Amino acid sequence: KMNRECGLTNKLFIATVNNFKKIPKALRRPGRFDQAIYFPPPDQENRKKIIVVHAKQFGVDLSERDVDLLTAMTEGMTGAYLREVVRRAFVVGMESISAHIDEMKSISGLFDKNNEDDEEEEEEKEVNGRD
Repeated sequence: KMNRECGLTNKLFIATVNNFKKIPKALRRPGRFDQAIYFPPPDQENRKKIIVVHAKQFGVDLSERDVDLLTAMTEGMTGAYLREVVRRAFVVGMESISAHIDEMKSISGLFDKNNEDDEEEEEEKEVNGRD
């Protein structure tokens, strides 16, 4: 149905999501989204580079210590989150940024390690046919 309605015959359709497991199973079946490619969040070195780039973009003067602190506090965050962290550091200052990072993590639910473990366990059960 997706192909007929959107005129997508012989076309490649790419979608991005933060949590593939939250896509309904009906959309994950062959003929809809045939292949999933996982792009992990940036590692420490790349988070640092992204933070520096966004600091320049926003005109934020971050010391090397500030950059290292933000890099350490943002493990698991994607580029979009890092951009927002730098923007907020500019607006609220480095003194308050830790609370903002914690708030971003709690609101999104993407960084809850317990939640990730539960989802991985459920996915493993699904793949292996166990309940």
